[in-house]
Amino acid sequence: MLVGISGLYSGILLAKAGHTVIIYEASDRAGGRIFNYRDPKNPSIYMGEFGAMRFSLDVHSYLNTLIRHRYKLKIAEFVQNNGNAYTYINGIFATVRDARENPDIYRFNTHQSERGKTPEQLWLNALQPILQTLEQGGWLAIKNEWDSYSIASYLKSVNMSRGAIDYISIFKNYENFIYVSILEALRSTLVSGSGSKLYRIEGGNDLLTQAMIAECRAIEIFYLSNNHTNGGTILASYTAGLNSLQWQSLSESDAIELTLQQLIQLHKTSSNMRDYFEGGKVQHWCGDPYAHGTFARFIPFQETDLLDQLQASVSNIHFIGEHTTSIRGSVEGAIVSALREALFITAQRITIFDAIIIGGDPVGLATAVFLSLKKPNFRIAIVDKGAIIDSYNALDRQQFRQMFNEEYLIQLANMSFSLWRQLERLANLSLGSILNTNDGFLLFGDLNRNQSTIEDNLISIKRIYGSLQINGEYLNNTQLKTRYPMFTFPHQYEGIFYNQSGYINVTALMIALLRIIDQNPNIIIREHEEFLSLQLFNNQTQLITDRGILYASRKVLFIPGPSINNVSRLLNFNLNVIVWKLPIYYFRHSSSINRLPNWLALSDHNSQVLFSGFSIHSISNYLVVKPHFIRNMSNPLIYLSQQTNTIDPFLTEQVVDWVSHHLGTWVNVSDYYLNGQTYLETVLLDNGFLLDFVPQTDDRVLMHAAGSEMGFAPVWADILSEMILFDRNLSSKYAKYLDYFSITRPNRLIEENTPNKGFQLASSSLFFVWYFVWILNIHWLPKF
Repeated sequence: MLVGISGLYSGILLAKAGHTVIIYEASDRAGGRIFNYRDPKNPSIYMGEFGAMRFSLDVHSYLNTLIRHRYKLKIAEFVQNNGNAYTYINGIFATVRDARENPDIYRFNTHQSERGKTPEQLWLNALQPILQTLEQGGWLAIKNEWDSYSIASYLKSVNMSRGAIDYISIFKNYENFIYVSILEALRSTLVSGSGSKLYRIEGGNDLLTQAMIAECRAIEIFYLSNNHTNGGTILASYTAGLNSLQWQSLSESDAIELTLQQLIQLHKTSSNMRDYFEGGKVQHWCGDPYAHGTFARFIPFQETDLLDQLQASVSNIHFIGEHTTSIRGSVEGAIVSALREALFITAQRITIFDAIIIGGDPVGLATAVFLSLKKPNFRIAIVDKGAIIDSYNALDRQQFRQMFNEEYLIQLANMSFSLWRQLERLANLSLGSILNTNDGFLLFGDLNRNQSTIEDNLISIKRIYGSLQINGEYLNNTQLKTRYPMFTFPHQYEGIFYNQSGYINVTALMIALLRIIDQNPNIIIREHEEFLSLQLFNNQTQLITDRGILYASRKVLFIPGPSINNVSRLLNFNLNVIVWKLPIYYFRHSSSINRLPNWLALSDHNSQVLFSGFSIHSISNYLVVKPHFIRNMSNPLIYLSQQTNTIDPFLTEQVVDWVSHHLGTWVNVSDYYLNGQTYLETVLLDNGFLLDFVPQTDDRVLMHAAGSEMGFAPVWADILSEMILFDRNLSSKYAKYLDYFSITRPNRLIEENTPNKGFQLASSSLFFVWYFVWILNIHWLPKF
């Protein structure tokens, strides 16, 4: 094992998992491209970063956990921008503030429509097509459509002038990276555009690697013997990309002299700058015999064609480093690569677990977390056919509400609220990072219509609200119109507003769950592992996968998602469940709308037609509208193989009609897009939820299925964790609810006279085999 930051961290993880680790380092120091130079005479005064110099800790949450919480290193803000800083472009001196206030000051030959815009404005305008694709289809859609473009070719494709391209390239430091993939620039923009700050470690960023080395005292590290090079004080000049090759052609003394001359030219009023100069030091990473460069930047097509190959192992040789991840050019990428391979190596070694969870959606991950809290020594495996962080293929936000037409659901929703906050605390996240209630939740419609929808009965919701006096606010028609003028409400409409409801940030949720799981060595994630068969023995349940054999001494939990019908039939029961494939619509809204609640509304004409949407996202000019219905309730999807790539025009007609009547003042109903994105919902015919033991498995195999309410995810996980530990525990706080989730409730099973011959009973064991594709309903998110 070689010992950059990824090598150090993977060594730590593997050692903690019980492996014997030896680290070999070819150079005379550990840390790789985290490298601080300190003047031998005054190391505490004259110090400079020659490698990683700033961290996006607000975005790179895994690295943030290591620096702030695991190693408790002191950090300070890294000042990236200074309005008083000087620029010298096209022969014109100006400050950054001057350029911001007068974007045309440098006289770039731009189109008339581009004038008066800053480089940041030009850049964000150019990225709108990609950002729309990202919001609609996730990263996979981005990669499929845009990976063939470099920064230069993409900007040309959106008809940007050569002058504007040059302007952007210089100010955003893309001048020497103009040939790299547009996806690389997009990732940087998503990080910087989030408004997050940059940070450095006080005393030098190599304190992170030193902290890891201190943790590796039990690990042998062998260095080759080399002499250190003495140096003087630091004068830092940062040059990247193709320009760095020009600087590398200079001797160290010439490079230092040229840097000094350029600084003197830029700071004309500081004629005595040489009087303060004491010396310099140069680090050319391209000339480093071990690093061979600073960091990876993919050119077009490499995201698609190269990344998987870089991650692939060769026999028992595994490869790590930031270049093997999608978070290239960052310490976070190096750390994540270490985690990926450590998990893979450890998962191959351990085969006996207390519980095995098939399916890595949020409920599966959260169940593992709650199990580990109740039984810290419980050994848990989470098995998923794909990559867990990429497998969830729906909206990045899911609604959370506390209003239902049955009291037990209201009670469980209130329990979920507390559990969401608990997960935020466990992951060291600020309040509201996962469950965002800033804009609340509004349910509106004709609350006096005594007619049930596929999800709820509105008059029952109103009655329960009044009888329970729960934490909400009833709004009559006048109050609705006054508070929410962006909606057009018919005179019979009323509403109920909840300030403790809102939406779930699915990206933050997945990152938080994975962060918590990473801190528990008893939870193993086995990605890219396909489940093949299961057999019950006297004291263990055996699972065969395409990577080997696993054993569960207690329970196996299946979370099949939309593949529920395939799985249930192979387990010799036929669940009365259907699958809806629904589109997601994005309507451009007026800039005058800046606040909107999360909402759920009933159609004016059809009680089976529901619509929902979210509060306004700060980086988008579009409102999200989701339909919750299909044209023919008697002809839904049963198996995923029945899917088509077409969207029912009936749904589009209904959505556009509803938006025109209720949001038409603030939304241009003709300005919307779909781009083919859909999401899948599994629905039991009684609109309930399944959390129960699979028949004929001696209460050793559990299943969670149906229901699209992401808001219940933590309470489902808490219930499942108790069922894994205690079976049907009558003393549990959830005992009174279990009958609602039973597989034996009326009309949940379809009785058949002909048994499924794929289900076989042996003399002392139960054996059944199946092969299917797991499809889990969450949106893409960048790794960790």
